[in-house]
Amino acid sequence: MDPSADTWNRYKNVVEVSVVLPAYFNAYGRKEPTGPNHLPSSFLEGQPELQYSQVLNQDPARRQVFMHAMSLNHRRVPTTGMYDIGWVIEKARQDPNRCIWVDVGGGTGYTVKVFRDVYPELPAAQCVVQDLPEVIEEAKSINDPDLRDVTFIGFDFHKDSPVPGKLVYFLSFMRLHSILPYYTFYKIHKVSTIHPL
Repeated sequence: MDPSADTWNRYKNVVEVSVVLPAYFNAYGRKEPTGPNHLPSSFLEGQPELQYSQVLNQDPARRQVFMHAMSLNHRRVPTTGMYDIGWVIEKARQDPNRCIWVDVGGGTGYTVKVFRDVYPELPAAQCVVQDLPEVIEEAKSINDPDLRDVTFIGFDFHKDSPVPGKLVYFLSFMRLHSILPYYTFYKIHKVSTIHPL
């Protein structure tokens, strides 16, 4: 693991944000944020009206370090092996035209790649990576041959998913820890609403 990217990510998104929390609560009261802006992370940057992704996009080098750190997290926290996904693979076989796997906030597709390395029978053509449009453009420019058949969609997860009939949403623990800790349960539920099988 690249220690500098991981250390930067932890410092910026955990330590610095924790230090600013008393001032944040003085400004907003002791309550959870209700949307994608006015978060402790954007408050820390002196731009509370922005979403965290907008703060990152102001500095492409900083966004690169953040994305790199996120891509390394599966080495520290297991991505696979925690759940039996045999039933997901069986559903993929039963309905080869259905989107089976949606990786929300999937960056450059690293998590789909890790899952497909462990479970090669998970069809790439039934997998989708969703992230912000600028992240998806970067992912497409990498042109990873292992992800050639995966669909990449620029997407704001505060809106309804553009993927009908999806079976599984995947949000890694580290994404939940790094990106979503300041969202209300309502917003997290909106991201992870499960549709009927």
